[in-house]
Amino acid sequence: MSLKINDGSSYFIPIRNKNSLNLYSVEDLFQNDFEIMAKVKVDWDDFPTGEEVGGIIAKNGEHMGLFAYKLWVEQTCEYVIMAKIWTIENEETVMKDLYIKVDEAPKPHEVKKKPDYIYNLKLTHNLNDKKITFTCDEEIVEYNYTGKICDYTNSMLWFGCGMGMGDEWNQNFYGEFLESYISIKDGYKIFECDFTQVTEFKAFDKSWNGNHLVKFDEANII
Repeated sequence: MSLKINDGSSYFIPIRNKNSLNLYSVEDLFQNDFEIMAKVKVDWDDFPTGEEVGGIIAKNGEHMGLFAYKLWVEQTCEYVIMAKIWTIENEETVMKDLYIKVDEAPKPHEVKKKPDYIYNLKLTHNLNDKKITFTCDEEIVEYNYTGKICDYTNSMLWFGCGMGMGDEWNQNFYGEFLESYISIKDGYKIFECDFTQVTEFKAFDKSWNGNHLVKFDEANII
C-alpha cells in the first residue's frame, strides 16, 4: 500500500494533540537527536512549471527537511533530492542545502529511471556533534554546523508539502509515500507508518505513540 499525493493535498502530525493522545510530541523534534526515514516515489513530470520544489517531510517557517527539486542547468532539467537545513550562526540565519542529483529529465527517445523508482531517504541529526547526515539510496552527504538549529517548536511537521496553510511557499510534493518513520535519541520510534491503514482523513501510526498523519484542511489547524 502507499499514500499517493498528486493533487496539492498534504498531511501533518499535530504538535499538540487536542485529546492528549500522543505520547511523544514532534514539537521539539528538530532541537534534539532525530532520524527521519522515508521511502518515496516522485512524479517528476507532475510538478507544475514554476513550482519545482516539493516538500517530502518538512517543518514550516524557514522550511527545513527533505525536498524533491527540479533544477534547470542551462538546457538540462536535473532531478534532485535534497535536505534543507537552517541554523543560527553568530546571530545570523544560515541556510544550507545538501543535495544529491538522482537523474535528469529524459530527452526525446531516451530511457530513464522508471516513474515507480523508489528513493530511500534518511535525514539524521546528532545534537552533541552538531552533525546532519543526509542519505539518498547509497549516497551520503554530511554537514557540521557550529551554532544551533533554528527554533521549530511552534512549526508543524508536514508530509507532502513545505507548508499546507495559506497560498504561498506551499511547495507541494507530487508522488507516493511507501514507508516512513521518525525516531529520537537512541533510535526510539515516535512515528512509524507503512501506509497500509489509510482512511479518508488519516494514516495510522504503528509506533503506538498516537502520532497519526492527519489530512490537512482549515478545520485541522490546532
